[in-house]
Amino acid sequence: MTGFEHAVISVALLALSYYVGRFLGEKRAIEHNADSFLNYLEAEGFVKIGYDEDGQKILLKVVD
Repeated sequence: MTGFEHAVISVALLALSYYVGRFLGEKRAIEHNADSFLNYLEAEGFVKIGYDEDGQKILLKVVD
């Protein structure tokens, strides 16, 4: 394997690692922001939140 081939493979693997990390980081950030926003709305009394069998949050219907 020549130096050029080694460099091309290395750069490709670095780029792949970068984009995978960026995608996973965005997904975690979105989940964190959505969870924080729901907690704020619940604390202020704008929504009611319950939990299903799996422990996931669900929005409950509020009747006036």
